[in-house]
Amino acid sequence: MLKIPLNQKKLTILDSMKLDQALRLAAKKLNEGSFEEAKSIYLDILLKFPKNKRALQGIRVLKGELPTKLINSQHSINEKMQFILKLYKQGQYREVLAQADNALNFSPNSELLYNVLGTANSELQRFEMAIECYEKAIKINPQYAEAYYNMGNAFHDQGELKSAIDSYNKAINIKPAYFEACSNMGSAQHGAGELKEAIKSYQRAIRIQPNSSKSYNNLGCVLQDKGNIDSAVENYKKAIKIQPNYLEAHYNLGEAFMEIGQLIEAGKCFKKALSLNPKDELGAKIKLASLGEGSVPESTPEHYLKHFYKNRAQSWVENTPQYRGHAMVARAIEQTRIKNNSLKILDLGCGTGSLASFLHSYADTLDGVDISPEMLTRAKKTKFYDNLYEKDLAIFLRNTKSHFDLIVAAAVMIHFLDLKPIFKLVSDKLSPSGSFVISIFKANREQKELNSFMMYSHSDDYIRKIAASLNFKVCYSEHGIHEYHKKKPVDGLAYVLEKIP
Repeated sequence: MLKIPLNQKKLTILDSMKLDQALRLAAKKLNEGSFEEAKSIYLDILLKFPKNKRALQGIRVLKGELPTKLINSQHSINEKMQFILKLYKQGQYREVLAQADNALNFSPNSELLYNVLGTANSELQRFEMAIECYEKAIKINPQYAEAYYNMGNAFHDQGELKSAIDSYNKAINIKPAYFEACSNMGSAQHGAGELKEAIKSYQRAIRIQPNSSKSYNNLGCVLQDKGNIDSAVENYKKAIKIQPNYLEAHYNLGEAFMEIGQLIEAGKCFKKALSLNPKDELGAKIKLASLGEGSVPESTPEHYLKHFYKNRAQSWVENTPQYRGHAMVARAIEQTRIKNNSLKILDLGCGTGSLASFLHSYADTLDGVDISPEMLTRAKKTKFYDNLYEKDLAIFLRNTKSHFDLIVAAAVMIHFLDLKPIFKLVSDKLSPSGSFVISIFKANREQKELNSFMMYSHSDDYIRKIAASLNFKVCYSEHGIHEYHKKKPVDGLAYVLEKIP
């Protein structure tokens, strides 16, 4: 006969399942009306965890002190949260919003739910709503570092760099070893021109994660912009040592070598970058062409252009003294047009909508077209455009059936070597006596050329010859500083070309 020791411990539900499973089973029994079984499970849980809130609530429900609905919702909220996170990972952001809103009915003080709502809104480019969600999460839990970090990302994506830096700082004050916050703060500071602070942020990120190739690469970019080329080269090489096929680091190292005249080494870096990314999103082919290795392309490659403006959209600051091309265009229009809100205007290459407010005062209708969805997201927020189109400029001009009184292209022709095909397309879409207003980089040697920062420059003589060949009359021109590139002034030209009927 098997003898059972007198002191053998009585088995409880927690000997056969985990706590969370036991709580779910108790809720199920309660919902089914198996009250004694539910009570037994809750009491087993309280033997081991006397202060477990969910078990205590279950007992109160059984005594009639709380409604059954409450205990059911409390037991299901964890499952709901797991489901919402799964949807988020699958990229189903609109469904995340619907499910999280529903979950807040049962758990209105969940900072995690508000944080998830914020990230889903950010993914949908609804940054203002995202920030509201993060603020609610922080109000519930003022020490919620992740919410401050995510809010910083939302501000960063909108180009509000000062607010982004402030949010990242708050995240780091709560969580000093927050690598992602240090890294993203460095990016925001770099975009805001706070180079010394950006260097400190990336150095801090490297102390936290010494094997972060991205941090070394980003630090190299800031050092290069600061003029510390040797230090930049050192950091790019460290990034490549950690991650040998790091595309951006090879490309950036090539740029640094170009800057110090090591052209053979630069060419090797650009060839490596091109082998790693045949789509050429960074523009390695143009760099090689500038080194005499390959022909100069007729226009900025599309993949490179999209990549360039995707990055630019995050750090673009309106009305900066470093960029004056839009001001040149605005002056040209002021000198040749009367404000009467009657014009049908096309903002060609509208970007973030830097000219939208100005053009709107002249427009009956204002349309914008740009190849960059990130730029268009910001342009839409101006609320000045009647229509916005994500299209290649030439394709849009060929296909649109609309005609315009005024077509504006500020700092757009800098992406084309031969301007005659674009000018012809514009002429075809202008109404009789319509005007084409442009700003360009001024060529110093040839009539048209690839300049030192991989854009295209054109001479005054070249513009006037094309204009004459297509029945345009030059009724206004201006020579001035178009912008500053690495603190050096870049000469520009602005024109108003009137179509001769």
